[in-house]
Amino acid sequence: MAGKISTKIGKCRIILDTSVLLMLYEGIDIIEEIENSLDTKCEFLTLPIVISELMKLKNQRSGWRSKAAAVALRYIKSRVKMFEAGFNREYSTADDAIIDIAKNYGDEFVYATVDKELKQKLRELNVPILTWWFGRRKFVIVT
Repeated sequence: MAGKISTKIGKCRIILDTSVLLMLYEGIDIIEEIENSLDTKCEFLTLPIVISELMKLKNQRSGWRSKAAAVALRYIKSRVKMFEAGFNREYSTADDAIIDIAKNYGDEFVYATVDKELKQKLRELNVPILTWWFGRRKFVIVT
């Protein structure tokens, strides 16, 4: 089930996952592209565990993911706010944390990912998902 595709949303608070941030390495300015695609200004957030995942990737020091993580860490430093969910839990992956936030906050946020498994889990929670539409080279909301 592909879901409904939209480019308009109300309140624009977007949680960025690791997979979307790695797109920066491909030359895609994700904040600019998201705001252009949605035709609105947004607040961009990420999670401490996403930063941890990027740091681990960066420290591997080989392959494109290491370079992409370094680019992402520099990019988000001044453009993305940290969201502390405050659930007093340790998460093994950023996906687990994002799913927990979606369960607790629902559509208060838009969840940006290009990760197929995470999109499927979020779709089951009926929350807005922002993903890159490769064929049209733009971001879309899939509900």
